[in-house]
Amino acid sequence: MASTMAQGTESTSEAASHDQENTPNSDLDDYRRLLQHRQSRRDIQRRYRAKLHARSVSFERNVERLKDEVARLDEEYRRLTANSLSSTTPWNLMAEYFSLFRDGLTTMTPEVMVKNGSGIDAMLEIWRSISMRRDDLHVRLERLENGPGGSFIATTKCYFTITRSMLLQEFPHVVMNSDEGRPLLVVEKLLGQQIALLSEVRFDWDESTGRMTAVTGRYFKAEMLMPLLKILSNLEDVALVLG
Repeated sequence: MASTMAQGTESTSEAASHDQENTPNSDLDDYRRLLQHRQSRRDIQRRYRAKLHARSVSFERNVERLKDEVARLDEEYRRLTANSLSSTTPWNLMAEYFSLFRDGLTTMTPEVMVKNGSGIDAMLEIWRSISMRRDDLHVRLERLENGPGGSFIATTKCYFTITRSMLLQEFPHVVMNSDEGRPLLVVEKLLGQQIALLSEVRFDWDESTGRMTAVTGRYFKAEMLMPLLKILSNLEDVALVLG
């Protein structure tokens, strides 16, 4: 019996020793995984910043090119005969507007009023900002209708990819709280997803000059409910995004 008790004591000691050896190794593995996770996140952020910088440089070049194009087109417009000018209508001008703007950056007439000012530079800045926040932007004209005060209302559908920049601009409360927990999971689900969103553009038309005097746009946040629900799969997360 003494021999049996001795063997039992020895087995217990070996098990305890084995547990003591495994515990530090397990903690070390967890620490290594944590370091790898942090490094991975830093790498992702570094690549994202590099991509954003490259896109910014590309957009700046596009702006300069489009300014030259605007100047050339405006000069051609000024050479139009009276007969050609009289044939211009709000409908064909709006159709041309969306033909030019369907992929983001383009132009409008020099004196046109927009949300943040007037003229070519203001219009370009709006579309530059929209294009930088949304990847793969494409705008499709759905319908044109008469609006109040001689204006015209265009309903459009915008297709784009959700980016961190777009979330930071539209839903900053989600991004700011996305270091951990549920907001982080929501952001990870949204990034890179394709979305389609209805919006409106109002054109104010001057009959005396045959030109647009103002262009203003807006989108409906309520229209984001179903696309977000399709991505996130539950109303709780959608409510978190829409705030």
